[in-house]
Amino acid sequence: MKKISVIIPCYNVQDYVDQCILSIVNQSIGADYLEIIAVNDASTDTTLEHLLALEQQYPLSIMVINCDKNGKQGTARNIGLSYAHADFVSFVDADDWLEPSAYEKMHRKAVKYQCDAVAGGYKTELTRESSPMGLNGKKDQYYIIETDKDRGAFVGVDFGTGFAGNLYRRSMLIDNKIFFPEGYFYEDDYWFVLSMHYIHSAYIIGEDFYHYYLHTDSTIHQHNSIHQLDRALVEEIKLKELLKRGIFQRFPTLYEHEFIRRYYMDMLYVLFKQFDICDYDTIRMLHDNAYQVFPNYRNNPFIIRILNGKGGPYMKAVYEALDSELTNDIIDSLKKLCETDSTDWRNIRI
Repeated sequence: MKKISVIIPCYNVQDYVDQCILSIVNQSIGADYLEIIAVNDASTDTTLEHLLALEQQYPLSIMVINCDKNGKQGTARNIGLSYAHADFVSFVDADDWLEPSAYEKMHRKAVKYQCDAVAGGYKTELTRESSPMGLNGKKDQYYIIETDKDRGAFVGVDFGTGFAGNLYRRSMLIDNKIFFPEGYFYEDDYWFVLSMHYIHSAYIIGEDFYHYYLHTDSTIHQHNSIHQLDRALVEEIKLKELLKRGIFQRFPTLYEHEFIRRYYMDMLYVLFKQFDICDYDTIRMLHDNAYQVFPNYRNNPFIIRILNGKGGPYMKAVYEALDSELTNDIIDSLKKLCETDSTDWRNIRI
Protein backbone atom coordinates (compact mmCIF):
# COMPACT_ATOMS: atom_id res chain seq x y z
CA MET A 1 0.00 0.00 0.00
CA LYS A 2 1.37 3.41 -0.97
CA LYS A 3 1.90 5.81 1.92
CA ILE A 4 3.06 8.95 0.08
CA SER A 5 2.32 10.28 -3.40
CA VAL A 6 5.22 12.45 -4.57
CA ILE A 7 4.25 14.86 -7.33
CA ILE A 8 7.01 16.31 -9.52
CA PRO A 9 6.28 18.87 -12.28
CA CYS A 10 8.93 18.54 -14.98
CA TYR A 11 9.74 21.09 -17.66
CA ASN A 12 13.11 21.05 -19.43
CA VAL A 13 14.93 19.50 -16.48
CA GLN A 14 16.99 16.89 -18.32
CA ASP A 15 20.10 17.86 -16.35
CA TYR A 16 18.45 17.55 -12.93
CA VAL A 17 15.53 15.15 -12.91
CA ASP A 18 17.50 11.91 -12.49
CA GLN A 19 19.12 13.14 -9.28
CA CYS A 20 15.76 14.31 -7.99
CA ILE A 21 13.83 11.12 -8.65
CA LEU A 22 16.62 8.80 -7.53
CA SER A 23 16.77 10.67 -4.22
CA ILE A 24 13.10 9.73 -3.79
CA VAL A 25 13.34 6.15 -5.04
CA ASN A 26 16.16 5.57 -2.54
CA GLN A 27 14.24 6.88 0.47
CA SER A 28 14.66 4.77 3.60
CA ILE A 29 10.88 4.38 3.90
CA GLY A 30 11.14 2.10 0.86
CA ALA A 31 10.20 2.66 -2.76
CA ASP A 32 7.29 0.22 -2.40
CA TYR A 33 5.54 2.76 -0.17
CA LEU A 34 6.02 5.66 -2.57
CA GLU A 35 3.93 6.66 -5.58
CA ILE A 36 6.11 8.98 -7.66
CA ILE A 37 4.02 10.95 -10.16
CA ALA A 38 6.22 12.79 -12.67
CA VAL A 39 4.28 15.20 -14.90
CA ASN A 40 6.16 16.15 -18.06
CA ASP A 41 4.87 19.63 -18.83
CA ALA A 42 5.50 19.57 -22.61
CA SER A 43 9.28 19.71 -22.26
CA THR A 44 11.26 20.58 -25.39
CA ASP A 45 14.47 18.84 -24.31
CA THR A 46 15.03 15.17 -23.40
CA THR A 47 13.21 15.33 -20.05
CA LEU A 48 10.50 12.91 -21.21
CA GLU A 49 13.10 10.36 -22.32
CA HIS A 50 14.74 10.56 -18.88
CA LEU A 51 11.38 10.07 -17.16
CA LEU A 52 10.36 7.11 -19.31
CA ALA A 53 13.71 5.42 -18.66
CA LEU A 54 13.24 5.87 -14.92
CA GLU A 55 9.65 4.61 -15.14
CA GLN A 56 10.86 1.49 -16.95
CA GLN A 57 13.50 0.94 -14.29
CA TYR A 58 11.05 1.41 -11.39
CA PRO A 59 7.63 0.51 -12.86
CA LEU A 60 5.97 -0.15 -9.50
CA SER A 61 6.96 3.20 -8.04
CA ILE A 62 7.05 5.74 -10.89
CA MET A 63 4.18 6.95 -13.06
CA VAL A 64 4.93 9.36 -15.94
CA ILE A 65 2.18 11.64 -17.22
CA ASN A 66 2.94 13.45 -20.46
CA CYS A 67 1.26 16.77 -21.31
CA ASP A 68 1.14 17.94 -24.91
CA LYS A 69 0.67 21.57 -23.89
CA ASN A 70 2.70 23.50 -21.34
CA GLY A 71 0.48 24.63 -18.47
CA LYS A 72 3.17 25.80 -16.02
CA GLN A 73 3.81 24.24 -12.63
CA GLY A 74 0.37 24.88 -11.14
CA THR A 75 -1.35 22.87 -13.87
CA ALA A 76 1.22 20.08 -13.63
CA ARG A 77 0.81 19.81 -9.87
CA ASN A 78 -2.98 19.75 -10.12
CA ILE A 79 -2.76 16.99 -12.72
CA GLY A 80 -0.44 15.04 -10.46
CA LEU A 81 -2.78 15.47 -7.50
CA SER A 82 -5.67 14.07 -9.55
CA TYR A 83 -3.68 10.82 -9.98
CA ALA A 84 -2.54 10.57 -6.33
CA HIS A 85 -3.92 7.75 -4.18
CA ALA A 86 -1.76 7.69 -1.04
CA ASP A 87 -2.92 9.18 2.27
CA PHE A 88 -0.20 11.82 2.11
CA VAL A 89 1.03 13.99 -0.74
CA SER A 90 4.37 15.73 -1.24
CA PHE A 91 5.32 18.20 -3.96
CA VAL A 92 8.96 18.27 -5.10
CA ASP A 93 10.57 20.51 -7.72
CA ALA A 94 12.46 18.55 -10.35
CA ASP A 95 15.76 20.37 -9.78
CA ASP A 96 15.77 19.71 -6.01
CA TRP A 97 16.50 16.55 -4.04
CA LEU A 98 15.92 15.06 -0.59
CA GLU A 99 17.88 13.38 2.16
CA PRO A 100 17.35 9.57 2.27
CA SER A 101 15.49 9.57 5.62
CA ALA A 102 13.19 12.52 4.87
CA TYR A 103 9.93 10.74 4.14
CA GLU A 104 10.38 8.02 6.74
CA LYS A 105 10.86 10.57 9.51
CA MET A 106 8.09 12.89 8.34
CA HIS A 107 5.60 10.06 7.81
CA ARG A 108 6.35 8.68 11.27
CA LYS A 109 5.42 12.03 12.83
CA ALA A 110 2.33 12.35 10.63
CA VAL A 111 1.00 9.00 11.81
CA LYS A 112 2.00 9.36 15.46
CA TYR A 113 0.46 12.81 15.87
CA GLN A 114 -2.34 12.39 13.28
CA CYS A 115 -1.08 15.45 11.43
CA ASP A 116 -2.55 17.15 8.40
CA ALA A 117 0.93 18.40 7.49
CA VAL A 118 4.56 17.77 8.43
CA ALA A 119 7.58 19.85 7.43
CA GLY A 120 11.33 19.69 7.86
CA GLY A 121 14.11 22.15 7.18
CA TYR A 122 16.04 22.82 4.00
CA LYS A 123 19.33 24.16 2.72
CA THR A 124 19.91 26.26 -0.37
CA GLU A 125 22.34 24.65 -2.81
CA LEU A 126 24.34 26.58 -5.40
CA THR A 127 25.80 23.42 -6.97
CA ARG A 128 24.58 19.86 -7.47
CA GLU A 129 26.58 18.72 -4.48
CA SER A 130 24.78 18.08 -1.20
CA SER A 131 25.54 20.26 1.79
CA PRO A 132 25.84 18.49 5.16
CA MET A 133 22.35 18.04 6.59
CA GLY A 134 20.96 16.88 9.91
CA LEU A 135 19.73 18.59 13.06
CA ASN A 136 19.48 22.34 12.45
CA GLY A 137 19.40 23.61 16.03
CA LYS A 138 15.66 24.21 16.05
CA LYS A 139 13.38 22.33 18.40
CA ASP A 140 10.63 20.12 17.04
CA GLN A 141 7.30 21.94 17.06
CA TYR A 142 3.84 20.41 17.28
CA TYR A 143 0.79 22.54 16.54
CA ILE A 144 -2.88 21.92 17.26
CA ILE A 145 -5.02 24.61 15.66
CA GLU A 146 -8.48 24.91 17.18
CA THR A 147 -9.22 28.65 17.43
CA ASP A 148 -8.65 31.75 15.31
CA LYS A 149 -5.99 32.76 17.81
CA ASP A 150 -4.20 29.47 17.17
CA ARG A 151 -4.62 29.99 13.43
CA GLY A 152 -3.28 33.53 13.52
CA ALA A 153 -0.12 32.29 15.23
CA PHE A 154 0.25 29.26 12.96
CA VAL A 155 0.04 31.07 9.61
CA GLY A 156 3.08 33.11 10.61
CA VAL A 157 5.44 30.20 11.25
CA ASP A 158 8.24 29.15 8.92
CA PHE A 159 6.79 25.91 7.58
CA GLY A 160 9.68 24.19 5.84
CA THR A 161 10.49 25.54 2.38
CA GLY A 162 6.98 26.94 2.10
CA PHE A 163 5.47 23.75 0.72
CA ALA A 164 8.02 21.79 -1.34
CA GLY A 165 9.06 18.52 0.26
CA ASN A 166 6.45 18.74 3.03
CA LEU A 167 3.81 16.10 3.67
CA TYR A 168 0.12 17.01 3.35
CA ARG A 169 -2.88 14.84 4.04
CA ARG A 170 -4.45 14.27 0.63
CA SER A 171 -8.03 14.26 1.91
CA MET A 172 -7.47 17.71 3.44
CA LEU A 173 -6.45 19.10 0.06
CA ILE A 174 -9.22 17.41 -1.92
CA ASP A 175 -12.04 18.04 0.58
CA ASN A 176 -11.19 21.74 0.81
CA LYS A 177 -10.49 22.19 -2.90
CA ILE A 178 -6.93 23.39 -2.34
CA PHE A 179 -5.52 23.51 -5.85
CA PHE A 180 -2.93 25.62 -7.62
CA PRO A 181 -3.96 28.52 -9.87
CA GLU A 182 -3.16 27.49 -13.43
CA GLY A 183 -1.28 29.39 -16.10
CA TYR A 184 0.75 31.58 -13.72
CA PHE A 185 4.17 31.61 -12.17
CA TYR A 186 4.41 32.09 -8.37
CA GLU A 187 1.33 29.91 -7.99
CA ASP A 188 2.82 28.44 -4.81
CA ASP A 189 2.30 31.75 -2.95
CA TYR A 190 -1.45 31.27 -3.35
CA TRP A 191 -1.48 27.56 -2.52
CA PHE A 192 0.67 27.81 0.59
CA VAL A 193 -1.39 30.57 2.23
CA LEU A 194 -4.63 28.75 1.49
CA SER A 195 -3.37 25.42 2.81
CA MET A 196 -2.28 26.96 6.13
CA HIS A 197 -5.93 27.72 6.91
CA TYR A 198 -7.10 24.10 6.69
CA ILE A 199 -4.36 22.38 8.66
CA HIS A 200 -5.65 21.42 12.10
CA SER A 201 -2.54 19.67 13.36
CA ALA A 202 1.03 20.02 12.15
CA TYR A 203 4.55 19.03 13.06
CA ILE A 204 7.83 20.73 12.17
CA ILE A 205 10.94 18.57 12.56
CA GLY A 206 14.12 20.38 13.57
CA GLU A 207 16.18 18.64 10.93
CA ASP A 208 17.14 19.62 7.38
CA PHE A 209 15.84 17.26 4.69
CA TYR A 210 15.35 19.23 1.48
CA HIS A 211 18.07 20.41 -0.90
CA TYR A 212 16.74 23.52 -2.63
CA TYR A 213 18.75 24.23 -5.78
CA LEU A 214 19.10 27.92 -6.55
CA HIS A 215 20.39 28.65 -10.03
CA THR A 216 20.73 31.92 -11.88
CA ASP A 217 18.33 31.03 -14.71
CA SER A 218 15.48 30.11 -12.35
CA THR A 219 12.13 31.86 -12.63
CA ILE A 220 12.72 34.24 -9.73
CA HIS A 221 16.05 35.46 -11.09
CA GLN A 222 15.23 36.08 -14.74
CA HIS A 223 15.93 39.71 -15.66
CA ASN A 224 13.51 41.90 -17.65
CA SER A 225 10.99 39.06 -17.81
CA ILE A 226 7.30 39.90 -18.08
CA HIS A 227 6.38 36.82 -16.06
CA GLN A 228 7.51 38.70 -12.94
CA LEU A 229 4.15 40.47 -13.13
CA ASP A 230 2.47 37.14 -12.33
CA ARG A 231 3.40 37.87 -8.72
CA ALA A 232 0.80 40.65 -8.67
CA LEU A 233 -1.82 38.66 -10.58
CA VAL A 234 -1.51 35.78 -8.12
CA GLU A 235 -1.98 38.20 -5.22
CA GLU A 236 -5.22 39.41 -6.79
CA ILE A 237 -6.43 35.83 -7.19
CA LYS A 238 -5.42 35.03 -3.63
CA LEU A 239 -7.27 38.02 -2.17
CA LYS A 240 -10.46 37.09 -4.04
CA GLU A 241 -10.25 33.52 -2.81
CA LEU A 242 -9.60 34.56 0.80
CA LEU A 243 -12.67 36.80 0.62
CA LYS A 244 -14.77 34.09 -1.04
CA ARG A 245 -13.91 31.57 1.68
CA GLY A 246 -14.42 34.02 4.55
CA ILE A 247 -10.77 33.78 5.60
CA PHE A 248 -10.02 37.45 4.99
CA GLN A 249 -12.98 38.46 7.17
CA ARG A 250 -11.49 36.53 10.11
CA PHE A 251 -7.99 38.04 9.69
CA PRO A 252 -8.56 41.41 8.00
CA THR A 253 -5.58 43.35 9.34
CA LEU A 254 -3.18 40.52 8.49
CA TYR A 255 -4.32 40.07 4.90
CA GLU A 256 -4.82 43.77 4.22
CA HIS A 257 -1.16 44.25 5.10
CA GLU A 258 -0.08 41.11 3.25
CA PHE A 259 -1.81 42.24 0.06
CA ILE A 260 -0.35 45.76 0.17
CA ARG A 261 3.10 44.45 0.96
CA ARG A 262 3.20 41.71 -1.68
CA TYR A 263 1.16 43.39 -4.40
CA TYR A 264 2.55 46.89 -4.04
CA MET A 265 5.81 47.08 -2.10
CA ASP A 266 7.33 43.75 -3.16
CA MET A 267 6.37 44.36 -6.77
CA LEU A 268 8.01 47.79 -6.75
CA TYR A 269 11.16 46.13 -5.44
CA VAL A 270 11.05 43.60 -8.30
CA LEU A 271 10.44 46.29 -10.92
CA PHE A 272 13.26 48.42 -9.53
CA LYS A 273 15.76 45.59 -9.15
CA GLN A 274 15.05 43.20 -12.03
CA PHE A 275 14.18 45.53 -14.90
CA ASP A 276 16.66 47.77 -16.69
CA ILE A 277 14.04 50.38 -17.61
CA CYS A 278 11.73 51.84 -15.00
CA ASP A 279 8.13 50.98 -15.92
CA TYR A 280 6.35 54.02 -14.53
CA ASP A 281 2.93 53.02 -15.86
CA THR A 282 2.96 49.56 -14.26
CA ILE A 283 4.19 50.98 -10.97
CA ARG A 284 1.38 53.54 -10.98
CA MET A 285 -1.15 50.81 -11.80
CA LEU A 286 -0.04 48.70 -8.83
CA HIS A 287 -0.05 51.77 -6.59
CA ASP A 288 -3.53 52.88 -7.67
CA ASN A 289 -5.03 49.40 -7.45
CA ALA A 290 -3.65 48.79 -3.96
CA TYR A 291 -4.94 52.12 -2.68
CA GLN A 292 -8.34 51.60 -4.29
CA VAL A 293 -8.75 48.24 -2.53
CA PHE A 294 -7.52 49.44 0.87
CA PRO A 295 -7.81 53.27 1.11
CA ASN A 296 -7.77 53.21 4.93
CA TYR A 297 -4.49 51.32 5.09
CA ARG A 298 -2.95 53.84 7.51
CA ASN A 299 -5.23 52.47 10.25
CA ASN A 300 -3.70 49.00 9.94
CA PRO A 301 -1.59 48.24 13.07
CA PHE A 302 1.07 46.46 11.02
CA ILE A 303 1.43 49.44 8.70
CA ILE A 304 1.41 51.93 11.58
CA ARG A 305 4.59 50.29 12.82
CA ILE A 306 6.15 50.50 9.36
CA LEU A 307 5.24 54.18 9.09
CA ASN A 308 6.97 54.66 12.43
CA GLY A 309 10.19 53.30 10.92
CA LYS A 310 10.01 49.59 11.71
CA GLY A 311 11.04 48.52 8.20
CA GLY A 312 13.66 51.08 7.32
CA PRO A 313 13.67 54.14 5.01
CA TYR A 314 12.65 52.40 1.79
CA MET A 315 9.75 50.48 3.27
CA LYS A 316 8.48 53.56 5.11
CA ALA A 317 8.69 55.75 2.00
CA VAL A 318 6.80 53.24 -0.15
CA TYR A 319 3.92 53.08 2.33
CA GLU A 320 3.87 56.84 2.81
CA ALA A 321 3.50 57.26 -0.97
CA LEU A 322 0.50 54.95 -1.24
CA ASP A 323 -2.11 57.65 -0.61
CA SER A 324 -0.33 60.26 -2.74
CA GLU A 325 -0.28 60.85 -6.48
CA LEU A 326 2.64 58.80 -7.73
CA THR A 327 4.59 61.10 -10.05
CA ASN A 328 7.69 60.06 -11.98
CA ASP A 329 9.82 62.08 -9.57
CA ILE A 330 8.41 60.21 -6.57
CA ILE A 331 8.98 56.89 -8.32
CA ASP A 332 12.58 57.90 -9.06
CA SER A 333 13.14 58.77 -5.41
CA LEU A 334 11.68 55.42 -4.31
CA LYS A 335 13.93 53.60 -6.76
CA LYS A 336 16.97 55.40 -5.38
CA LEU A 337 16.00 54.48 -1.82
CA CYS A 338 15.45 50.87 -2.90
CA GLU A 339 18.97 50.73 -4.29
CA THR A 340 20.63 52.33 -1.25
CA ASP A 341 18.63 51.10 1.76
CA SER A 342 20.43 48.11 3.26
CA THR A 343 17.60 47.17 5.67
CA ASP A 344 16.68 43.51 5.25
CA TRP A 345 12.97 44.37 5.23
CA ARG A 346 11.96 41.13 3.50
CA ASN A 347 12.66 39.18 6.69
CA ILE A 348 11.00 41.63 9.06
CA ARG A 349 8.33 40.14 11.31
CA ILE A 350 5.78 42.79 12.17
